Amino acid sequence: MKKIKLLVSLGLVLVLILSIVPTYANEKGETEEKSTIEILEENLATEDFSEDEKNVINEMIKAKKETEKQVLESLKVADKEAKEKIKKNKKYLIDEETARKQEALGFLETSASSTITLSLGNPFTFTYAAEGKNGGSKTGVVTTYGSSYDLNKARNLTNSETVGTGNATGWAWTGRRFIISGTGSKTAYFSIEGDYIGYLLSGGRGNVSQLSNEFRLYNATTQSWVSTKNITLDTVTMENESSLVGTFNKSNLITATLQAGHEYVILMQTDAYTYSTLGTSIANIKDSHYSQWKSVKLTY
Repeated sequence: MKKIKLLVSLGLVLVLILSIVPTYANEKGETEEKSTIEILEENLATEDFSEDEKNVINEMIKAKKETEKQVLESLKVADKEAKEKIKKNKKYLIDEETARKQEALGFLETSASSTITLSLGNPFTFTYAAEGKNGGSKTGVVTTYGSSYDLNKARNLTNSETVGTGNATGWAWTGRRFIISGTGSKTAYFSIEGDYIGYLLSGGRGNVSQLSNEFRLYNATTQSWVSTKNITLDTVTMENESSLVGTFNKSNLITATLQAGHEYVILMQTDAYTYSTLGTSIANIKDSHYSQWKSVKLTY
């Protein structure tokens, strides 16, 4: 397994020269089935890094944990909004038969923010997003981020930019909410297909620019994560830039036990992260760039 590789150049700040994943295996940015935080923390615990190297990795972990906190809070807000919508109008709670008919029609404004009921053991294919959230965080004086989402196209649109010293993260997620009916529990598998177009610029020797897509399952009943898996993770460092164009088709990426009576959200989250010590760093998957999922399949 490949390790995180870093170096110190001419007594300056360290430079990350490979993607921060142990298996940066191909051009599409495909990674092993772990979350970014798990990969970073595992490497810190097992590898012999210098203090400078540890500081940069810890900054990335800190930023990612702040993003995780914000995303979880956004889902709790979405939980309340979903309940309020159903309370005001029962049309936002859709049975399985109606849901299958709506999937055939594609995205409609009337089906946005809806919760569907699925029978335990029945496969289902989601073809459009019905809810999403976005946000971000930053440190430093000249740092910016932006984020939004498009339910119609199931697109996440994020960007971040740092100039001088600091870091920034823009994040967005889109997905579908469903309740499992029936009795007992059953092992389920989630697959995802989609594509993305992005741009990365690292304008300084100690800078990092990164775009990531993660596939996530959230349990709205317990308000906790069930599973997080990497879809793509692309990184540029050391005064480089990269235009990204990729597709992904991940079969059975998430394996989870679904419990009857529980409510879930299956989603794709996109993060644009930049870290700078000098110069400018840009991570862009917004405007003419995007990250989108085309289908999410639930099977047993």
